[in-house]
Order: sequence, then structure tokens, then C-alpha cells
Amino acid sequence: MVGRISLLPLPIIGAIFCANQYTKQKNIIEDYAYKMVLSKAIVGFSEQLKKNGTDGNEEYVHYIKTALEEIHRDPLRKRDSKKSSEVKESSLKDLVEMAERIVKMTKLD
Repeated sequence: MVGRISLLPLPIIGAIFCANQYTKQKNIIEDYAYKMVLSKAIVGFSEQLKKNGTDGNEEYVHYIKTALEEIHRDPLRKRDSKKSSEVKESSLKDLVEMAERIVKMTKLD
């Protein structure tokens, strides 16, 4: 009985390890698919940007730079950590402004 209880942590640790590895592998597969679509889209978008307007060169450089940054990003690194904090701050500011507008509208009635 004591032997069975003492062996119980081994399969639990093994299951946790396997679950973590599965999650990492799934994230790598999703990242690869995203990067593959992004790399295929570079050709079409770059041709369209070259055809449109005179400011196409600046837009083209910005687009290619952004696309290459996304392609070269490490797949296991957390995504959007910087962007999500910026989005949260801007969303909070928008929410506060909206609340102020609603208060002003209700005071007028």
C-alpha cells in the first residue's frame, strides 16, 4: 500500500510534463501556420502597394518591416504583452470618455 502511494507522484509529474509539451507544440504549429500565411500575403500586398499611389514606397517599407518582424518573432514568446497593455490603457481612456459623455447627456434631460 505504501509502495503504491509513493509511486503516485511519478505519473502525475509525467502527465503534467506531457501536457506542457503538447501545449508548446500546439503553439509552435499555430505560429508556423500564421507565419506561412503572412509570408504568402507579402507578395500580393506588396504588388498592390506598389500599384497604388505615390506614397506607396513609404507604405511598402513599413509593411515589409512589420511583416518581417512578425515572421522573425520567437514562437514560444508571449505575444501581444506590450500591445495588450497599450490597448488596455487606451480602452480605459475611451471608457472614461464615454462615461463622461453619458453623464453629460443625462444631466441635460
